[in-house]
Amino acid sequence: MSTRCHVLVENPAEKDEDNKILLYRHCDGYPTIVLPSILRAFQMSDATDKGYGWQAGRVLKVAGFIIAEGFRPKSKKAGAYDGAYIAYEPLPYKQLHGDVEWLYRVQIKASNGVIQWFVKVLRPTKKFWAGEGNKEAIWKNTRTVAKGYITEIGIEKSAKEIEEKR
Repeated sequence: MSTRCHVLVENPAEKDEDNKILLYRHCDGYPTIVLPSILRAFQMSDATDKGYGWQAGRVLKVAGFIIAEGFRPKSKKAGAYDGAYIAYEPLPYKQLHGDVEWLYRVQIKASNGVIQWFVKVLRPTKKFWAGEGNKEAIWKNTRTVAKGYITEIGIEKSAKEIEEKR
């Protein structure tokens, strides 16, 4: 059976309609898979690069890095291409799946020109769908299992500990 998850990418500092995007992952939504994936996306974003680091601070760019990191060709043979598996798919913010087991909230934080991604690992509670008409209420009906900057919690050991807490 698949372990589904959502990754919400948001920038609380932006007040326009483009300040969040929702990603859905149908398989392998466990922290041991998703947190290292988000960490690799952060590393790809070159957040510390003075020329291109700004990309790590834009919601749609961050979502793009996470989607790109989740791309896997089906064939392992050099030069062969027979399709691909794309782990993450973007969804309209209001289109939450009903059977997710894990939720990740990636918040872009910038301070003094330094960009970081703060990640909350959440589990839905029994009341998760009680706020169906109000999507913000749905996100409040979760419990936080872990939180921290991706450079701190995105390692395999802590991800395994997070899974065991569930």
